[in-house]
Amino acid sequence: SRALVAVSGALIKPARIVALSAMTILVFGFAFFWQKGHLGGAGVASFWDALYFSGLTFTTIGYGDITPMGVARALAVAEGLLGIALSSAFVVSVVRRYID
Repeated sequence: SRALVAVSGALIKPARIVALSAMTILVFGFAFFWQKGHLGGAGVASFWDALYFSGLTFTTIGYGDITPMGVARALAVAEGLLGIALSSAFVVSVVRRYID
């Protein structure tokens, strides 16, 4: 638990939340690139396509041009939930900073 607090800044420091969000998008981008056979629609031809899909999934925009299938669906759900949680934590940390 101390390692989680050290890495995330206890989700209080906005800069660490932004860094954790960027790292999440990057890690899931690699995971989606590795699972590129499970992404339909326009598909994933390069790592940049996987990173694009990861960013859209993290922010829960989801244009629908790339569709996860199979194992990639579970990854997309996990990233979407992390995106909601980290985006909310970022807003809370910024508001706390300006209230104090």
